[in-house]
Amino acid sequence: MMSSLLNRNQFPVCPRPEGDPCWVAWRATNRVQALGERMRAAYAGSDYSLSAHGTSVGDLSVVIAGQVWGKELSTDAAELIRHAGFLHDIGKTLVASEIRLATHVFDADERLEMETHVRHGAEMLREADAPAEIIAAALRHHTWFNGGGYPGDGPRGEAIPVTARIVHIADYYIANVEIRPYRPQPLSHASVLADMREQFEAGRFDPVLFAAFLECVETQAVAATEGVKR
Repeated sequence: MMSSLLNRNQFPVCPRPEGDPCWVAWRATNRVQALGERMRAAYAGSDYSLSAHGTSVGDLSVVIAGQVWGKELSTDAAELIRHAGFLHDIGKTLVASEIRLATHVFDADERLEMETHVRHGAEMLREADAPAEIIAAALRHHTWFNGGGYPGDGPRGEAIPVTARIVHIADYYIANVEIRPYRPQPLSHASVLADMREQFEAGRFDPVLFAAFLECVETQAVAATEGVKR
């Protein structure tokens, strides 16, 4: 268990949205459904599904959170994290279709254009009155724990909102064990884990959350052996 790996006082603070007016209002609307429809439409006709990706990232994010906080993770907190995972890539729907649907590896200019999705997503979610934790996941799910990644103007370490730190790990894993428009074959579970351990050593992931993720995988808390089956 996590307690055998890390001292309890190292754990990040669990999100506690219960009673928060923004969260209550958000859950009472149909905005998640509408945004989900937008995600499906953006990749219509492609073998890749942005909404399926978001669902997988949201599910894995909740598993990681449950591994960290156990019974302290309330239903509301789990749903907040699930929404953050589901919607983290909503900004890709505003990226030009010739880049969004590209079947080749991006060149430098195309990569910079794709990276704008984090700011697009954060702005879309602000306009939709999403809770701050969900906006943060959209903006910071490519921000490294050591401050690297993008966008490059933000916090580092524990100053990065915990929802973004969780979604960053879940997104990285899921993105590599699923098909992508530019990669029709997923990478193997073993090769992705090996890569993620190297990325962790380079300062990419929150140590506590990454340890939780590894325990989820090693104890079969996520259904992954040679990729995520659809």
